[in-house]
Amino acid sequence: MVFLRKTAIFIFYFILGFCLILSFEKANQIIGLQQLKSPLPSSPFSLNVAPGKSLRGTIANLSGDVLWQSRIATTPAAIKKPQQIQQGEDLVTKGNGQANIVFSSVANLLIYPKTEVNFIQTLPENILIEQKSGDANYKALKDNLLNIRSNSLLAKINQGEIMFSVNENQPQITIDVKSGQITVAYNDINYLTQVMNISSGNRLIFNTNSKRISLAAIQ
Repeated sequence: MVFLRKTAIFIFYFILGFCLILSFEKANQIIGLQQLKSPLPSSPFSLNVAPGKSLRGTIANLSGDVLWQSRIATTPAAIKKPQQIQQGEDLVTKGNGQANIVFSSVANLLIYPKTEVNFIQTLPENILIEQKSGDANYKALKDNLLNIRSNSLLAKINQGEIMFSVNENQPQITIDVKSGQITVAYNDINYLTQVMNISSGNRLIFNTNSKRISLAAIQ
């Protein structure tokens, strides 16, 4: 009798434990389904649209062959009329193309033929443009806001105007400081950061191979 009683108790607790395990797994399945059905929290980030506080520029005038690449495109497409340009977009001019870009009360850009620029960042406190090739004229209407990068050279315009040229045939970047002052920074061949201030009337020539700068007067 004792043996039968112990066996019955063992079977009872075994079945109870088994039922509890099934109930626990069922509850987890229900919770999992509810989580799957629940909408994911929305994110403010968008591939299509630049951050809300970033500045939008306007391609005010253009002529010839001008190509524009949006934030989500993989190749640039031809444009024929003025339009907005935002952070993360590219602009390319062909052999006969030219474009004037305006960031109201902040900066004006004139992009000459055979030039490519990327608007990396257009925040109110800092605009960063990468010039990959060609010639462009930049006019900063505010101090320490407009920055141009090419290769390993970075130029900050302190409320002035410059002509920035990237030579495709030679390892050379040229900056003519038409007005105001610029601050340039780069890493030399020893990976040491060098900083230099260049005043108006000067031409800076940066060798992208030797990582050296030479100065001359604008002719």
